[in-house]
Amino acid sequence: MYAGLIDRQSERASPTQALIAEARRRQRDRRRRSARLILALALVIAAVATGAIGLTAGGERAPDTTSGWQLAGPKQPMPLQLVVWTGGFRIEVISSRTGRVVRTLATNVGLYRGTPTLAVSSAGVVYFDTARDREEWIESTPLTGGRVTTVAAGYLPSISQNGKLLAYVDYTSQPEAIVVRNLATGATRTWAFISDVADISGLSWSPDNRFLAYTASYWAHAGQTPVDVTRLLDTRSGGTLANQPRIPLRHGLDWAGFLTVHVGMAVASYPGSRRSLVAIATGTGRVLRRLIVLPHQELSVDNAYDGTEGTITADATGHDVLIATAGPRGYGEILRWTAGTRHLIRVTAGALRAAWG
Repeated sequence: MYAGLIDRQSERASPTQALIAEARRRQRDRRRRSARLILALALVIAAVATGAIGLTAGGERAPDTTSGWQLAGPKQPMPLQLVVWTGGFRIEVISSRTGRVVRTLATNVGLYRGTPTLAVSSAGVVYFDTARDREEWIESTPLTGGRVTTVAAGYLPSISQNGKLLAYVDYTSQPEAIVVRNLATGATRTWAFISDVADISGLSWSPDNRFLAYTASYWAHAGQTPVDVTRLLDTRSGGTLANQPRIPLRHGLDWAGFLTVHVGMAVASYPGSRRSLVAIATGTGRVLRRLIVLPHQELSVDNAYDGTEGTITADATGHDVLIATAGPRGYGEILRWTAGTRHLIRVTAGALRAAWG
């Protein structure tokens, strides 16, 4: 998953070697694209605060209410801070209202790999993935600033809303697996695939701290476009990652995370129409309503096959959503949408990942 990472399957003979090679080729392509993007980011002045400037969504009106379902809780004041990863390879805390930098938490993050994933716990701990010593690691640091600590080998950290469970992807043994760690006891549980072909591209927790949504890409034949399948893992159950129930998303929808236990977000991309963020029923995949029309600039994804991994994040109540885009100049921009409003708010430029602090 990062430049220079050793192919861990190069010496393993397998009947599915051609499919594995295709998956690895896809990962190498993603790393090259990420490296080019990061080089461009390094050439500009990152983290230029632009203030909270309203952006109209193509003149289209979003509904004024969120009728049709109950959000995760009563509307709370918007969190005052965001945690972002900038083009200067830094993890920073910024004001959610002005975009101004409050403090720097870590430097040289993402130098040897593509865009990191950020997760912030309710206990005030920031988790992120980065590469060093030719391996990928989950690391943590206090939101208030302090020492950076190594948590585990892996990538794509995701923290449950109660701050007690940390999920991440384990690559140290094949096939790929999802690990859930109890942060209080250190105990872990692991769910793996039954073949080496599937490639995990995202993790997101449900608000009740029980379910993990994950998207896996499968190559039916070498050289073909992979098929993405989004599933729900019940972390209180057993089984493999291949036999968990699917979120039946129709063509043109990419999973983007939870709003409530039974309602998720997806990015709808249909020919001839603007991309939109929509609400869907997690049990049926049915589109419940359009939430907001997205801007023309691309979402900040590592690869076209990765969907919306890490680019869209709702707060604990489901009322405020962060959207990471490539920005009009291609060096990153974080936008915010609040449920019931008709426009997006530009929070800051020069950043490609964000999480609520």
